Amino acid sequence: MEFALVPALFLVGLASGAHCVGMCGGIVTAFSAPQPLLPAAALWRRQLAFNAGRLSSYAAAGALAGLLGAGAYAVGAAPAQQFLQGAASLMLILVGLYLAGFSGAAAWLERLGAPLWRRLQTMAVRLRAHSFAAGLV
Repeated sequence: MEFALVPALFLVGLASGAHCVGMCGGIVTAFSAPQPLLPAAALWRRQLAFNAGRLSSYAAAGALAGLLGAGAYAVGAAPAQQFLQGAASLMLILVGLYLAGFSGAAAWLERLGAPLWRRLQTMAVRLRAHSFAAGLV
């Protein structure tokens, strides 16, 4: 990796913190709500397990995406990869505008994902006692 990329990647990491607050804030808040029956040490272990589960699922998804991208590049599908990168960028812009309330252009995406989210949300609540598994979901 070129050394010049390191500061840029660091800045992107810092900027993506806003994404984490919006995307994961509610879930993490629900799992970290004070629970009078749990001692502080148990609550910390629960939080660590939950976040380890989240990080594991993100790492697995990233590894899969990287593997697919590398495979596509290896077989000469770079133009398709560039098209998909542009489409993903456009989708991020549309979703950002939708979440900010400036456009309803991505409302169809929320409707499309709603049935899956209902299932995942129910599964995460059922797994709440198993923090690592709930974090994976």
